[in-house]
Amino acid sequence: MADYSLSELETLTGLAARTIRFYIQKGLVQAPFGARKTPRYTEKHVEQLLLVKQYKDAGLNLGRIAQLLNQPDIPTPQIDAGSISVISRIAIAPGVALDIDRGVCTLTDQQLRDLANHIIQSLTPMQGGSHD
Repeated sequence: MADYSLSELETLTGLAARTIRFYIQKGLVQAPFGARKTPRYTEKHVEQLLLVKQYKDAGLNLGRIAQLLNQPDIPTPQIDAGSISVISRIAIAPGVALDIDRGVCTLTDQQLRDLANHIIQSLTPMQGGSHD
């Protein structure tokens, strides 16, 4: 099992060390293992941080995120042995989500927001349309 330093975790998640420590302090992410001066993190930490980041990007507050993380029926991302894929899920509408493979997609965060907003605007007439 691979393990990462805090700086590697910053690179993998796009989160600042201070934010990572804050999420750990709030109980949203498991504590690292190893000595206090040389903490180590695993793929599980990466998954947890990316999930928290995804919820934050969707506009949820930390209290609501904690509730969602404590629900036992939330599926955890599946990882194929030997490979890691970072998937960002953008909620578009009830029952509609956009999954982005961050390892393949080269769009910036702003471009992804614009894409999501365009899709939402495209869906709005359909959702309010007739139900023939």
